[in-house]
Amino acid sequence: MRALFATLLVLAGVAGAEAQTRWLVVSAGTAPGSTDALRNVERALAEQGVDVVRGDGAGATLEAQLSAPYVPPPEALVSRLGVVTEQVLGDVARGNEQEAIDAAQPVLEAIEPHLAGLGREERSANDVGNLCYYVVRALLQKQDVGAARRQLDICLRLAPGFAPSERLHPPSVRDFKAERGSEGLSVLAVQVIQGEGCQVRVQGRVVGSGSRVRLRVPPGPYAVQVECEGRAGRLHQVQVSGNEPSRIDVDATLDTALRTDGAVRLVYPDGPTMERRRDLHLQRIARVLGARRLLVRNEGAWNAYDVEAGALTPLAAPLETAATSQPEAQRVAFVALGRRDPSLPPEDAEVDAGRLWIAGMMVTAVGLAGNIAGWIWRGKMRDDESAFDELGDFSGMYLSIRQDLDRSTNVAYGLGIASAGVLTIGIPMLLPRREGTPWWSWILGAAGAGMTAYGVVALVKGLDRRCLGMEGSSLQMECPERADPAVLSPLLLGYGVPLLLSPFVYLIRNDQPPRTNVGLDVGPGRAALTISGSF
Repeated sequence: MRALFATLLVLAGVAGAEAQTRWLVVSAGTAPGSTDALRNVERALAEQGVDVVRGDGAGATLEAQLSAPYVPPPEALVSRLGVVTEQVLGDVARGNEQEAIDAAQPVLEAIEPHLAGLGREERSANDVGNLCYYVVRALLQKQDVGAARRQLDICLRLAPGFAPSERLHPPSVRDFKAERGSEGLSVLAVQVIQGEGCQVRVQGRVVGSGSRVRLRVPPGPYAVQVECEGRAGRLHQVQVSGNEPSRIDVDATLDTALRTDGAVRLVYPDGPTMERRRDLHLQRIARVLGARRLLVRNEGAWNAYDVEAGALTPLAAPLETAATSQPEAQRVAFVALGRRDPSLPPEDAEVDAGRLWIAGMMVTAVGLAGNIAGWIWRGKMRDDESAFDELGDFSGMYLSIRQDLDRSTNVAYGLGIASAGVLTIGIPMLLPRREGTPWWSWILGAAGAGMTAYGVVALVKGLDRRCLGMEGSSLQMECPERADPAVLSPLLLGYGVPLLLSPFVYLIRNDQPPRTNVGLDVGPGRAALTISGSF
């Protein structure tokens, strides 16, 4: 009982250790990887009891904690923003301050998730800034300076860098903004990595360029983008709070390469960029997702890595396969986990098969040698029969020829029977191991059936015992029987029977793929033993 209890504890610890090793399947190369292939491998890993981060869940986590793809704002929202901005301007100008505030506030709330898109276009960017400052003007006209100051901070956050124009905003609003100063503002610092010459956008508006950009903003959420070569960058959400500086590091090459649509993929513009940055990007993604192991696909090759040591440590040799089918994906999973593919014969079975093949070669070689010798002695027997056919009356040659004929007949017949038995044993031993019954074994069987039929016919003919020579002789001598058909039969059956049995050998073997698998996973602070199979 104690031994059983200890075994159960060990297995429970093993299962817990295995569950702690989280895997992530990702594509990284100069071409987009197949999403289906990534999902196939994820399923294959999950079938082995591995904790694997699913592609859709991994994408959502990366978008929430790292960066999200840029999505243009809805056209209806852009149109509504323009209409309400004009309406609020009219209300403020006519002294309808409360109506202006009531009309503007819902729109300002609705546009906040789409500021990165609205701030990119000049017209919608101006509408955002103007609408917000129209509310400031309405509050000043109502003599509510405290609310106006709070609204001004909202405007500084929604439209950083926006300057109210003299044409649309009176001096009271512009002076109020100028008097605001920097009290209560925080520093937002954007550090751009590998992004020389790229523009930095905050809330969709260009606020600078280069590797370092700093601006003072009120506390609150901000959407930061690094735009290179005119392509909209991914959105990085930053929460600025208090008087402490808020810094965000944006890797421009990661932003350009990262795809999170249904699967995690890194698509680099060229090979050198991939070689320089890929490992760092994979480590960062693994940290965000809490993955300890990575299974990376690059141009059809799969590589497994351990990322716990702060670097990518290969776990297995690369495997070349598309993984577009589930069996291929399972093969990738077994190689990555360091487990033996159950679809392959066990190593001990391979050794046994090799030994069996060598034994078959030796037995077959003996059988072939005997069979060839039998054919040679059959030829000598036929010569002796021909000599007997030429005998007439009793001759002094009778005894010597009869002795030669008996000897050649017995040797040829014996070699034929012995070699037939040996070949019947040896040839099936040479048949390669295959699951099921291969199609070509039926071709061998058909050829063997033909030779066997010919051998049986020869055997039937051999039953007709006809005398050799001495026909019409006046002397009553023993008549030797013609033995050639009977001798020919075992020589033919030595080839025909084993070939005929080829498909039946496979049917009797009924080879099946191994259905048990044992995997060992050992690392710092963990040890995992996985046993799986079907019986």
